[in-house]
Amino acid sequence: MNNQNAKLNVLYQVNRDEASIIKPIVAGEILLRINKDDRPITKKVEFFSRIFSCKDKSNIFALQELQNWIKDELDDVEDNKLFQTLNYIRKISSQDLIIWLNSKVKHSRIERRIQSSKIDRLAMKLALVKRTDTILDPTSGCEGAWLDILRENKNQQVTIQEINPVLAGIAYLNGKLIKANNLNILVGDVLNDPKYIEDGQLKQFDKVISFPPISMIINSEVINQNSFNRFRYGKIPRRGDYAFISNAISSIADNGKAVLLVADGPLFQSGLAAKIRKNLIDLDLVEAVVSLPSKFLLGTAIPVNLLILNRNKGAFKGKIQFIEADQNGWYEKVLRNFNQLTPLGIEKIVSLYQNKVDQSGVSRVIKNSEYKDTLSVKRYVWPTSIEIDQTTYSISQQNLMDAKMINLGELVEIKRGYNVIRRNENGDTTLALIKITDIDDLVVKNKALSEISISSNPDRYLVRKNDVLFSIRGTLGKIAYVDKSLGNAIANANMVILRPKNNNTNMKWLALYLNSPLGKFFIQQAAGGTTISIISPTDLEQLKVPVIAREKQDKAVEKLEQEKLSLDKQKQELMRKYIQNDNEFFNSWGMDKILHKED
Repeated sequence: MNNQNAKLNVLYQVNRDEASIIKPIVAGEILLRINKDDRPITKKVEFFSRIFSCKDKSNIFALQELQNWIKDELDDVEDNKLFQTLNYIRKISSQDLIIWLNSKVKHSRIERRIQSSKIDRLAMKLALVKRTDTILDPTSGCEGAWLDILRENKNQQVTIQEINPVLAGIAYLNGKLIKANNLNILVGDVLNDPKYIEDGQLKQFDKVISFPPISMIINSEVINQNSFNRFRYGKIPRRGDYAFISNAISSIADNGKAVLLVADGPLFQSGLAAKIRKNLIDLDLVEAVVSLPSKFLLGTAIPVNLLILNRNKGAFKGKIQFIEADQNGWYEKVLRNFNQLTPLGIEKIVSLYQNKVDQSGVSRVIKNSEYKDTLSVKRYVWPTSIEIDQTTYSISQQNLMDAKMINLGELVEIKRGYNVIRRNENGDTTLALIKITDIDDLVVKNKALSEISISSNPDRYLVRKNDVLFSIRGTLGKIAYVDKSLGNAIANANMVILRPKNNNTNMKWLALYLNSPLGKFFIQQAAGGTTISIISPTDLEQLKVPVIAREKQDKAVEKLEQEKLSLDKQKQELMRKYIQNDNEFFNSWGMDKILHKED
């Protein structure tokens, strides 16, 4: 932080009770400087008069919102407080003032300061912006990739829309300070009322770069109205990620491209989200997904990605690229809970994207036909090493690709556990309830099971002998083989029951495999979730299992059990000798004559 910003922050802290007045005063001072008005001010009414004398026909609404905010915030401020602050900040450069102001305002829908993480710059480079391109950011905030683009080309035609009037006003100041010539600032909710309309139609752009709010609950009425037929790729879920994605696609020209920031969830979620994803794949709109390391947004550990959509993929038609950016040297820690991309990381990601190359553990190109119901990068780009149970394993990519595997769903039925809620806890049927905590060392501790009474038919939830229980939420991949009848016992909703479809699978072998390092590797790759790890039954169906004949499975399990019995006997004998050795030492001074062991 430079000295000027430090001075402003001191002022901000000293006047904490009146901190709200400093931001509009700073904004007003910047506005006056932009209009080259450096005349002395002696009265607050004069300050307001000068502010409202500023005119700009090209961005009249953003300017008006800024002017109104400044007046509303300062209406009740005493003249001497206004002048004291003005005199202080007049010693500070406009550049330092705007940097400070940007850092003190919050994004309209998600609190984030993403500029310093360099994602803006990466998005701009992935969009491959040409100097003649028209650019749209429909959820702009007060700064972003759009501002980086204008810094490089003041004549770029850029349109932004922001729902928060104050941020739109500060965006106006940002654009003016860098002398942007073709910046069009619109104010309003883009889902409800897109403002970039031309001849009654939604205007389309060469490039759309947008970092929309993550997992925001949206108004279904707005989506149902479907103005300009923007939401035509499938019914929009309750959370708005795909509303913003659909809006972005509808806003790009026939040869256009969109780069959007999205969380992991929209890339793998089932239901309505999955249907939209499939439609985007079928329309060949998805060009690439870049998975970024964790902690790239301030205040949250939610993993994020850059989703690249392209209406004209050219020679890349029918293909999708996946890039894993969590690589050594590609990012650095700048705060305790905040990472940012390095110049090397940006260069490497852009190079991989431009050249569309496969690189082990980093990048993979697939055909659309290879799409596996998810756009999660880790389902396609496998790491070169992985840590499992505090042991690091290197991964032979070629051997993994060559291994003969089958999907778990071809071997077993996957039955959901019972969802315990208050209204169904009372009923005529009393059952034992198996929870994740009841599983230990591949077995169910059935002596400790709690009981529940339910009114619905429990048959489909009952656990049978020879089933395998698998946890799919929270503590993933906790496994138990049911080697005997547990009576009337059901699994809770955090687990599924794996039941053999035929006699071709030794279920104990399957449980042992799923609990092995290779099984845990595939489980980790299939896992999703932002705050809680989950595996959907659909993803679990696609979990890879080695193709091994039943006879070999039986022999492997039998050998393992025999060896364990032998080793257990040896262990018991060693423990007996260990205790005997201790006793001989203790009794060497006659302890056995004083202390006698009771049977």
